[in-house]
Amino acid sequence: MKWYACLAVALIVASVSLGRLGARLSARSRHVPLPAAVPVQAGDPDIRVQGVRFVEQADAAMALTLSAEAAAWYDAAQFAVVNQVRAQFFPSRAAPLSVEADSGRIASSTGDLNLHGRVRLQHQTGGYTLTTEALYWQASNRTLHTDAPVSMHNATVHITGMGLQGEVEKQRFLLQRDVRASFQLR
Repeated sequence: MKWYACLAVALIVASVSLGRLGARLSARSRHVPLPAAVPVQAGDPDIRVQGVRFVEQADAAMALTLSAEAAAWYDAAQFAVVNQVRAQFFPSRAAPLSVEADSGRIASSTGDLNLHGRVRLQHQTGGYTLTTEALYWQASNRTLHTDAPVSMHNATVHITGMGLQGEVEKQRFLLQRDVRASFQLR
């Protein structure tokens, strides 16, 4: 690997890590509206990287892992755009949650993650899958939310609705409106 590729990876990881630290020091429970979609054209990125993996530590345990096929860092705007994203959230007292999406945007100042395109969140232990077109991770209070249509299902239940608020640590998810459910009895 060329020296500048190593530097690019180090800069992205350091920027995201510093952003996560700043987010922890900021207010913990404010609701931030869903940001705009991942920009199609934000000028030329300062750095491009292939095969990115980010690991966030919380105390002695892993809190989040994120990998992407490619990333582009925009220094002036303080964000990175990632493609073919896979992340895993590790709540302190619950089973991990996995999420994948076509693309995402990471804000280096906060560590917030904005996912777009075929977003799929899975809970292996609970056996459910949640799908939507956009999902926002707010790092400061470890919550997920979206205003987009949401579908949630497992082997016996299918639930749809508009909007979602989710607390990762408590593994509590609330559909906001227009909720419909169907059940399959065995």
